Amino acid sequence: MRSSKKGFTMIEMVLVIVAVGIIGSMAAAMLFQGADIFVKETNRQGFVSEARSAFWRLMRETQGQS
Repeated sequence: MRSSKKGFTMIEMVLVIVAVGIIGSMAAAMLFQGADIFVKETNRQGFVSEARSAFWRLMRETQGQS
């Protein structure tokens, strides 16, 4: 006869731990990808701002020399 103890088997526990590990690694990868995109966009905005400033400075300097 089987005992009527309630609980989880070792296989169930291992499967849950593996599933949580897989989901956690996927979530971490998505988080790092989002952070990487943020850094790249911030750098791009800085480069665009510097290029715009250089353009307007060149325009002012060349128009003043005509």
